[in-house]
Amino acid sequence: MIIHCEYCGTEYNSLKGTCPHCGGSPAGNKEIEDKKALDAQIAEEERKANGEMLKRQVEEWDREHPERYRATPKQASIIKLVALCIVIVLIVVGIYIGIFLK
Repeated sequence: MIIHCEYCGTEYNSLKGTCPHCGGSPAGNKEIEDKKALDAQIAEEERKANGEMLKRQVEEWDREHPERYRATPKQASIIKLVALCIVIVLIVVGIYIGIFLK
């Protein structure tokens, strides 16, 4: 970030260092706070723009791929049940191995 020395007006690229021209401290707090606020505002605008762009891309993909397979609620519940059974089996096998292979 380019800031101005509050003593001699020289521009330099550091918030923590001193002015290379006169050795003065970084620019006044107001200028630093203004730059931080501007950076935060720019970051927020970019985040919003990226979110909107992602939303448009998803909508476009959905329009271009209407044949995409979607599980019905019944199929989704069956998938969850199978996943739960697999997790339970893995836990039981882990306990069995932990107990009998000590």
